[in-house]
Amino acid sequence: VSDPSEARGNSITAREILDKAAGQIDRDLAEDPALQARLLSQMGEVYRNLGLYAKAEPMVERAIEIDRRVLGERDPETLRAMLGRVTLMAQTGRYPEAEKASRELLDLQTRALGPDDPIRIRTFNNIAIACWYQGRLPEARALYEQALDLARRTVGTRHPDALGTMNNLALVDLDEERIGEAEHLFREVYEVRKEVSGADHPDTLKSQVNIGLALQHGGRLDEAEAIYRDNYDARRRILGPEHPDTLMSMGTLASINQELGRLKEAEELQRALLDARRRSLGEDNPDTLRTMNDLANTFDIGGRHREAEALYRDLIARRARVLGPEAEETLSAHLDLAEALRNQGRYREARDEAASTLAAMRRVLEPGDSLLGEALYGLACTEALDGRRDRAIEVLAEALGAIPAPTARRLPTDPALQSLHADARFAALVTRAAEAAKGR
Repeated sequence: VSDPSEARGNSITAREILDKAAGQIDRDLAEDPALQARLLSQMGEVYRNLGLYAKAEPMVERAIEIDRRVLGERDPETLRAMLGRVTLMAQTGRYPEAEKASRELLDLQTRALGPDDPIRIRTFNNIAIACWYQGRLPEARALYEQALDLARRTVGTRHPDALGTMNNLALVDLDEERIGEAEHLFREVYEVRKEVSGADHPDTLKSQVNIGLALQHGGRLDEAEAIYRDNYDARRRILGPEHPDTLMSMGTLASINQELGRLKEAEELQRALLDARRRSLGEDNPDTLRTMNDLANTFDIGGRHREAEALYRDLIARRARVLGPEAEETLSAHLDLAEALRNQGRYREARDEAASTLAAMRRVLEPGDSLLGEALYGLACTEALDGRRDRAIEVLAEALGAIPAPTARRLPTDPALQSLHADARFAALVTRAAEAAKGR
């Protein structure tokens, strides 16, 4: 009952029971170390499902230590405990560490259990998640497809691990702007989860919010907003106000409010979310930094460009330290800073910021990457506002091969490009962008 998948709203009382039981394991089970380790591992998983990562980690580490000593490293119980550890690494944003440990675990699982053991499905997913958050989408897709192939052969497509893999594949589709495919797959997973586990199961609620993400990416904002509100209310009721899934729903609700122009509500949600993530995850956790980025975006959209600039500079320094100076999320924050500078009329500084970011992107990204397209589009806007129309057209033409569909749809009405409207070359680019967007 302590697991939110079972508790359905009773997790506060259950958590108190869980805390009491956790303290008894070492004291009462010292004479049966195998049972002690199994319970430590299971309790660690429940704490992880409750979002209490700091409590989960020492229990999982202790379980692994006992299992290795009593059962050996290749025993299934030890391997299950090790899977819990790498999952925890990914959930707490330690992606390079999670990838390395997950690859080592996958090799150990294959040697100990064989290539068709279904436990490897979740390990494949952990490696893929780590690759995905490090910006390596093609590699993540290939790993998810391997996991799904293994699930089809071993447990079937209605198994929770298979459905989780399908959900993750749809998220990759969304990142790659295959919006129709993503929505279809999200809805398929949602319907199965609702049938198998119920409408208020945490996994079903994950699928529900992902349908909203697909709708938002496709420009169907009112439909997305209704889903997000329903999802946020359900998660607060079932999981509690500061569970990671509830906080994620708070973030999606803030993002749709921002896009709908309800900036006051967006800012209130983002500030509350930033405080909660700082408390639960720490100042430099990737999810905390994403919330900081969202809040800075709200400032910039609302005309508070200097406040946005200060927050972007803090964000860049933190991401460079945590993720690296040429990580995708660090580079993305540089683009946001360039836009804040452009919005203040500081075109030369904005141009320099965009140019240095583009140089880094060309070193680390594929030519058609959407982030590279966004960088070129932003630079074209700066050049147009600064009266450098020929240069703006040149950069915009290069951007067209990579900009995502929502940006392509914005092209003919973007105020930053208004000085280009009388140019026949711009009209031709608008036509090309519309045709490309239809094909995605």
